[in-house]
Amino acid sequence: MAIAIGVLGGKDAAKNGLDLEVLRLWIAHERLPDDWKPDHTQGLYHTGLMSKVIRDRMGAMKKGSMPNILDDMKSGEEVSAKI
Repeated sequence: MAIAIGVLGGKDAAKNGLDLEVLRLWIAHERLPDDWKPDHTQGLYHTGLMSKVIRDRMGAMKKGSMPNILDDMKSGEEVSAKI
């Protein structure tokens, strides 16, 4: 997941997140958005950093200090958010 967020979210994915629709398109249809262009090299170092961001955010959701957007999706609402 760290690679996907890092590549699809762009060079500022750790700060700005990833549009869920981009991730859904990639997972469901195995393709990139029509307007997607690479803006950086996603290497091992950046993937490791993104893994830490994911781990920290998961910890924050578990503690309740960060909302879990997936909880909104369980209630049947369509969520347009960034992860």
